[in-house]
Amino acid sequence: MNRNTIKKTAAVVAVNAIVLLAILLIFDLLFGALVGRIKMAAETVQPEMKESVSLPNHLLSPYFGWIETPGTRLKELLYQSRIDLQSENNPDPDWLYITNNSLGFVSKLDIPLPKNEHDYVIAVMGGSVARWFALQVPKKFVTQLKQHRFFKGKNIILFNLASGGYKQPQQLNLLNFLLINSFAPDMVINIDGFNEAALAFDNLKHGISPAYPSHSHWTHLTKGFALTGEIRKILGDYQRAAKKRERFSFLAQKHSYSNVLSYIFSKQQERWKGEIKRQEILYTEKSETLAKDTRKLTIKGPNFDTDLNGIATIWQRSSKLMYDICSANQILYFHILQPTPHDPDAVKPFTEEELNRIGSSDHLWAQGIRLLYPMFKAKAEELEVRGILYKDLTDIFLTSTDTIYYDICHFNQKGNELLAMAIATYIKEHLPPP
Repeated sequence: MNRNTIKKTAAVVAVNAIVLLAILLIFDLLFGALVGRIKMAAETVQPEMKESVSLPNHLLSPYFGWIETPGTRLKELLYQSRIDLQSENNPDPDWLYITNNSLGFVSKLDIPLPKNEHDYVIAVMGGSVARWFALQVPKKFVTQLKQHRFFKGKNIILFNLASGGYKQPQQLNLLNFLLINSFAPDMVINIDGFNEAALAFDNLKHGISPAYPSHSHWTHLTKGFALTGEIRKILGDYQRAAKKRERFSFLAQKHSYSNVLSYIFSKQQERWKGEIKRQEILYTEKSETLAKDTRKLTIKGPNFDTDLNGIATIWQRSSKLMYDICSANQILYFHILQPTPHDPDAVKPFTEEELNRIGSSDHLWAQGIRLLYPMFKAKAEELEVRGILYKDLTDIFLTSTDTIYYDICHFNQKGNELLAMAIATYIKEHLPPP
């Protein structure tokens, strides 16, 4: 076979391959579109499309920095990808439908809380890790506690009073606020550590008091309700991006039978998801700039000279004061140091998925963890000497080869179940006589 014949044969094969590929693509598109249309026509209830909301989702609080907007549900605030990771691919967990109460916490309960003599109220305080613990595993946690004779004949009520981004002294301030308003739980579980290290260190690096709430969660709220033209534009761009993301997410799900369409729509979904994040960052930066220009004392706090030891001391003193307040009001107090993937003294064997998700060790929050967690553990000795029921649970994942962490600090359903078991075990070991 001569060279010209080979070239002609190759050209014919190439043309046929292109034509065949085009036919397959057209068939895929038509089949996907047809199946998608049939699916939509067969559904009697159309899926709920998330309404776009103006930033922020938080409201300024005069006592503990901020609260989440009362009346909203987690379903309205979380991306589906986050829901899947948090609940280990359960697309519709029951906690999605819990509404923020009038205090601004994700809970079915509110204050004043009607209470009879058999009720035993356990308040969970801390940041988002504490919140997910309270929302995801309440039944398993309560079941474990009820195995102890201390709780015989008692109706255990788990009350979530934790919120994403909270760090000391926000829990301390919240406890005081509750007692002032005649709400005294029987037990307080304070799960903290990550935010007290990562977010306080972040504050320090931005010239803001580590004792103040996390600047990335809070400072833009202090600008008041006067919106500049620039910020109004950012809010408008955010809303448009949110609508686009939800639209392409909807289309990707409806055309899942078509590889081509689902790929195209998924790529568009990711594009607009990135745009949402960009607008969120831009909103926070512009709002912080406006706030710093007009309310420097509100944002930065009074003049302070705080170092890493000062941050660790804030964490330690806050827990001591919570213990003192609880003791004075006949409330049992448990302090739990939460696990985190960047703790230099407790490194679990990470899966490949975890390594891709926990973030770089150069991240500012990760730096804060590496520097401050060892200092927290050293200062915890004084908590134990004081008589505080303190438990370091940073090692509970060390023997697990499963995927637990899905980002720089949060863990999935399995992780929360392990945390619940460990906390319940420690509490049962340190309960007073019934």
